[in-house]
Amino acid sequence: MRYRIPKATIPELAAIREQQIGRIMGNLRQLDKETAFAITITPAKDRRTLDQNNKFHAMCQELGDVLGYTCEELKRLVKHELGFFTVVDGAVGKIARLDSSANWDTEKMSRAIEQLNLWAIDVGHVWRVES
Repeated sequence: MRYRIPKATIPELAAIREQQIGRIMGNLRQLDKETAFAITITPAKDRRTLDQNNKFHAMCQELGDVLGYTCEELKRLVKHELGFFTVVDGAVGKIARLDSSANWDTEKMSRAIEQLNLWAIDVGHVWRVES
C-alpha cells in the first residue's frame, strides 16, 4: 500500500492529513498477525514543475542545435554527466539505465538546468529570450 500524506499548511490540509493518518493506522491494525511486514515512511520529494520541465526541454533543443546534438542526445549527456542513472548487471555485461526526467524532483531538474547553463557558458552560447 502507498499513501501520500499532505503537508498541513492550511486547516483543510491538516484535516485531510489527520484523516489519512487515521486510515493508515486502521489498516495497520488489520494486518495479518502471522505475517511479518516491513513498513517504510519517507518524506515525499517535490516533483519537478511543469515550468522546469518546459525550460529544460527548450534548453536541450536550443543548445543541442548549437552543439550539433538532438534534444534526446543532449538529455542523455546531462543524465550521464550528473550521474542520473543506475548500473544494471545483465546477462552480457553492465549497462547504465538512465533515469527518466519525468521522475526527477525539483532539485534534480534544477541541477540539470544548471548543467546546461554551464555547457552554454563553456561554448559561449547566449540563450535566446522570447518576448
